[in-house]
Amino acid sequence: MSDASQVVVLFVYGSLFVVLIIIVIVLLVFLTRHKARNYELRLQEVQQQFEQETMKTKLELQEEVLTKVSGEIHDHIGQVLAGVALALQSLEAEKLTERGTRIVDGSVQRVIAATEELRNLSHLMSGTKVEGLGLIEALRRELEFLSLTKKLQVKYHHCDRQAFPAISRSAIILLFRIAQEAIKNVINHASAGLLEVTIDYLRDMNTLVMTVSDDGKGLPQAYREGMGLSSMKQRASLLHAQLDIGNSSLGGTLVTIKLKTDYNANKNNHRHRG
Repeated sequence: MSDASQVVVLFVYGSLFVVLIIIVIVLLVFLTRHKARNYELRLQEVQQQFEQETMKTKLELQEEVLTKVSGEIHDHIGQVLAGVALALQSLEAEKLTERGTRIVDGSVQRVIAATEELRNLSHLMSGTKVEGLGLIEALRRELEFLSLTKKLQVKYHHCDRQAFPAISRSAIILLFRIAQEAIKNVINHASAGLLEVTIDYLRDMNTLVMTVSDDGKGLPQAYREGMGLSSMKQRASLLHAQLDIGNSSLGGTLVTIKLKTDYNANKNNHRHRG
């Protein structure tokens, strides 16, 4: 083989070797970046799981506190009021003037009414009682309790109970707490005269839609996210639900939450309707 041929062969082999080295380097870079990307995604996933578990624990603690307070209201304050009612009723055996009798009778009725209202309030504070009532009935009682104040005109529309989808018990509590928070915002900030709550089930989309709207002053152009809105978002996140806050056709604010019922029914074996 001539010197020229040897040079050509060496050049070809050298070029192939260089190309091979470049390919190896490119593969190593690609694999390293791919591994780093997978690690980053895994880290994000772990972080999201941690945040979800933290939110879940926080909300569970809140429910535990509410349940304990609910028990205290029902057991202790209820007993005190019952004792007051009995004491007042015992006065009926005494010789009272007609005016005194009317005062005692009116007081007894007021104490009995207050006891009933406290009982309803304690039920709405307890997550276990809300589960037992179901979302439709729990919201009905919440709005009925609110209407007693006569500060707001309340409208409530819901789908038929038989059409209500099966969802997990935890989803019922979370949806109810979101509605409670939205209603509280209307009372505290909206300066509204009308509150409207709707629950609808879009069967073809396997989606439960709950709205809370008012005819108040609506959202300011630049509003800050407070604890109320933050807690609604946290609960919606745990449900993997879509939460939207915007302007209502009534002129105030509209809070809409959309929940995929197929996910939330299969997520938990403990299902409940309505």
